[in-house]
Amino acid sequence: MKILILEDDPTRHRAFRQNLLNAAEVRIVETVPSAIHELKRQKWDTLFLDHDLGGESFVDPNKKPTGYDVAKWLEENPEYKPSNIIIHSLNFAGAARMKAALPDAILAPWAWMNIKL
Repeated sequence: MKILILEDDPTRHRAFRQNLLNAAEVRIVETVPSAIHELKRQKWDTLFLDHDLGGESFVDPNKKPTGYDVAKWLEENPEYKPSNIIIHSLNFAGAARMKAALPDAILAPWAWMNIKL
């Protein structure tokens, strides 16, 4: 299983890696351009999306790039959508916007703690 993760928090990086030891490939990226690049580069089975990036919380998506930008890009480019998309943001408003763009995505704010794929 190939898993792409958009997450900027090093603590969550470690938790994801510990919980995904059996995955064939796990790639963690921290920026919107990196996530889109990886989505274009190869087919991913699962995508984990965080909303707030850059080490900040409750980021205004009108002022800084967020996971919503990736969700919106996937909405416009569905051929790159992974089979499973998990929104793991603790920013409720941001997660709701991503879910609106990706209605098939799963909301799982604490996904890095207890992943079951």
